Amino acid sequence: MEKESLKSGDIVIDHVGREIGVLIRRYNIFDEGEIALYIKELGEEAGTIWVWDIFWVGPGEWPFEHLQTYTEDGLLLLIESCVLKRS
Repeated sequence: MEKESLKSGDIVIDHVGREIGVLIRRYNIFDEGEIALYIKELGEEAGTIWVWDIFWVGPGEWPFEHLQTYTEDGLLLLIESCVLKRS
C-alpha cells in the first residue's frame, strides 16, 4: 500500500484536543538549524528524516506552542490510526 502524500496547506483535525492543524512546510531535519551545523562539523553524512511544521489553532490547552514539528512517518501513522483526521 502506497503512503498517503501530504502537502503544505493540508488540514489535520485532533478531535480529542479540539485543535485544527495546518501543515506549513516539509523539510529534512538534518538540513536545518544546529543539527545541520553539528553534522557538518563532524564531516559526517546524515540520512533523511522528513518532518512537517504544523500550526495548531483551537480552544484546547495543547499544544502550548502553536507551531509543532512532527516526523512525516509519525504524522502518517497518526492519520492511519485515526488519532488525527485529514480534511
